[in-house]
Amino acid sequence: MYHIPQDKRAQTSAQKIESSLERLLETYAFNQISVSQICDESGVSRTTFYRLFDIPADIIQWYCDTKSQALWDALKQEDKTVLELPFQFNVRYIFNHPEALELAYKAGRLDIADAAFYNNVATMLDEMKHKYQLNETDMKMGAAIVSSIITSAFKVWMKESKKESVDLLYERIIRIVQHIK
Repeated sequence: MYHIPQDKRAQTSAQKIESSLERLLETYAFNQISVSQICDESGVSRTTFYRLFDIPADIIQWYCDTKSQALWDALKQEDKTVLELPFQFNVRYIFNHPEALELAYKAGRLDIADAAFYNNVATMLDEMKHKYQLNETDMKMGAAIVSSIITSAFKVWMKESKKESVDLLYERIIRIVQHIK
């Protein structure tokens, strides 16, 4: 779990730690990276690290949660017509702002990103449950499906070296989902 207050100093330290983890992942596998390495790379003390994070995986969780909240904030700022196509907005936003998923992917922890985006999608569906007549189970199932599609598609997109545009990727996802019906 992470414990990052909203003050600027704590946010700056968390960002330094996250950036250090990204740099270390260029050389080491995630399970080979220690708190000491992260602290040395970031210039942040172990005390500060443990004040903000319990374990290195919490860095990924914090970053994915932060980016997921930014997605939700962006969605809320859009005009109401975007709510007609929330999945499209999510896919385009996430793939145009892939930093959190890239970090999770490099660390081999897409499960963390999936959980963060699940919570975001669940919040979005909660806002729209009356429009689409969703009950609690439908909302949970919908959030699980959408977040899984996004993280799974991202994994393939990364392996393919991001060869297609976000719009083509979205069209491919929709075409595949329609064939599943």
